[in-house]
Amino acid sequence: DGMHMFVEPLFHNECIERLIVNDVQLGARGGRYISEIIHYNNSITDLDASSNNLGSKGAAEIGSALCNTFSLRRLKMGYNNIGDKGLKQLASGMTRNKSLQILDICNNNIGPPGIKQFALLMEDITSALQVLDLSNNFLAAEGCRELMEHMPHLRQLSTLSLRNNDIGDVGVFYIQAALTSQMCENCSLNALDISENNISYEGTKFLCDVIDDS
Repeated sequence: DGMHMFVEPLFHNECIERLIVNDVQLGARGGRYISEIIHYNNSITDLDASSNNLGSKGAAEIGSALCNTFSLRRLKMGYNNIGDKGLKQLASGMTRNKSLQILDICNNNIGPPGIKQFALLMEDITSALQVLDLSNNFLAAEGCRELMEHMPHLRQLSTLSLRNNDIGDVGVFYIQAALTSQMCENCSLNALDISENNISYEGTKFLCDVIDDS
């Protein structure tokens, strides 16, 4: 078909390091094509597949490809409606990947169940993940707790965005607990975005005081 005619020449094209296929509505089927590109092309280090409505099936295809690639450094998959199931399948692939440094999964209808599975899989993740964008999802305080409890397993993570996830003051408490935990003493986190989260003045002041004391 037409898509395969476009994709196949990319399998062994060593000139391309950055591939942008965002907002072309590939759908779940497109996830398979993207996974084939990742699998066969070892020169691509930066892939933007955002806004394609890949869904959980497309995320599963890309997760499978992550198991077998050691070149991809940056993956943007925002606005793809992967949901909780898709996040789990994507994370499963990350457990065997050692190259991915930047992962953008903003705006993907991810809630507490999905982030819980992602957090549990973090214990097996061997990647050098440094930047994680979870903004504009539905983590809430519960999802924030799951993520923060497993932060020690992502020792290379330096930048985390939880913007617009409705974590509230309770979520701030879980962040505080993680930042002050002895288990996080060797963590690398130095940039945290928690804007637009229904956090009160008291909650913000509380977190700022904790950061000042750390």
